[in-house]
Amino acid sequence: MEYALALIMGFSLGLLGGGGSILTVPILVYIAGVQPLRATGYSLFIVGLTALFGTIVNTRHSLVRFREGLIFSVPAFAVVYTIRAFILPMIPDTIHIGTFTILKSVALMLFFAAIMMAAGISMLLPRKEAEGVHSVNYLKIIVSGIIVGLITSFVGAGGGFLIVPSLVLLLRIPIREAVATSLFIITLNSMVGFIGDISTGAMIEWSFLLTFVIISIIGMIIGTNVASKINPLITKKIFAYFIIVMSIFITSKEIFQF
Repeated sequence: MEYALALIMGFSLGLLGGGGSILTVPILVYIAGVQPLRATGYSLFIVGLTALFGTIVNTRHSLVRFREGLIFSVPAFAVVYTIRAFILPMIPDTIHIGTFTILKSVALMLFFAAIMMAAGISMLLPRKEAEGVHSVNYLKIIVSGIIVGLITSFVGAGGGFLIVPSLVLLLRIPIREAVATSLFIITLNSMVGFIGDISTGAMIEWSFLLTFVIISIIGMIIGTNVASKINPLITKKIFAYFIIVMSIFITSKEIFQF
C-alpha cells in the first residue's frame, strides 16, 4: 500500500511542484509504521531525491531559475541543518508545558496537520500570476526562506506549497518556472536536512528508502507529463481539498487515538 501511495506522492510533486511532498510523512507513519520523528527524516530523503529528478528534467526545458532559487535557499540551509542536527534531538520525548503534557511524536504530527491545513487553504486562495521580472525585495525572500526552512526542519516536507506562491508573488516568476524552481529549492533544503539527520547517527533503512524513491520518481515522471496537458488549477483544487481532509484525519487520530 505504501508503495502505491509513493506513486501518488511523486505524481503530485511532479504536477504541482509542491504539496505532494507533505503526503510522505502520513504515508510513512500510518501506512508503513515508521516512528514520526524518523519519518520526517525519511521524508526529506525521499522528497529531496524525487525533486532532484524533476529538477534535472525541467533544466532540460530551461524552466529552472537557479539564481533566484539559490537566493531563496541559502537562508533556509542554516535553519534546516541546525534544527535537524541540534534542536530536534534536544527535545524530550515527553514535553511538559505547565500542567500540560504531550508526547513529542504527537506534537510533531499535530504541527504537521496544522501545516497541511494551512497549505490546503493557501492552495484554494486565488493567486494572480505575474509575468516578467520586476524589482525584488531580497529581505522578504530571505524571511520566506527562513520560514520554509523552519517548516522543512520540523515536518519533513520540502515546503513547495509555500515556495511556489512566494516565487510567483515576490520574484514575479511565471507559474511554470516557479514550479520548476520550487523543485530545485526543495532538493537543496531536503537534502541538507537529511544530512543533518545522518550527522546525529539516526538509523536509516536504505533498502526501504531507495525502493520508495524509485517508485516516487516514476510518479514524478507521470506527473510532469500530465502537467503539460491539463489545467493545473483544477488539479490543484482537488489536491487542496484532499490535504485538508488529511489534516482533519491526522488531528482526529492523534487526539482521539483511534
